[in-house]
Amino acid sequence: ATIVVGPKEGIARQNRYELQSFIARHYVEQAIIARQNKDEQAAKKYYDLAAKPVEEITQLVGGSTTVIAQQWQGMLHLAAGDEKEGYRTLYKVYQELKTLDKPDQVSSVDSYLCYILSRMAAARGSLGMQREFLENAISNRNSIAIEKPQAILDYAAIMLNLRAGQYAAPVLESYTRIYG
Repeated sequence: ATIVVGPKEGIARQNRYELQSFIARHYVEQAIIARQNKDEQAAKKYYDLAAKPVEEITQLVGGSTTVIAQQWQGMLHLAAGDEKEGYRTLYKVYQELKTLDKPDQVSSVDSYLCYILSRMAAARGSLGMQREFLENAISNRNSIAIEKPQAILDYAAIMLNLRAGQYAAPVLESYTRIYG
């Protein structure tokens, strides 16, 4: 998706962003997994691989002060093992994007951002925050459930833990209907 000035420039930029975002997500996740497995060498390798697409995303979105660039900087903090700064940055981005949502419409907050925040909330034992983030990740314009069906089961488990089985049952039924 080469960006060429002209009538299709916007489409080319969006395609380039989606591609770089996909690559960055993959490497950030691999770095996080490597850190969890105490493999610092692999974590460093994946962090370095994630840095290049994040740099390109930053250029595509107009600089490091944009909310999307800040989101990806937060992801890089996580990939580097700086969870405290990563969480702080990502939560700030989440709050900024959440204020743009309109009532009675699906959320436009990045579903991957919500998914990562839900995993961090789970690690901290914050069930309420985990529910909020997963709910936004799943019932989103670009639902994370397409990429990570496990998120649906995680959400149902949270609802059961919150003693809200009446909400968990339809979620589990839809999962069964779609994934068998």
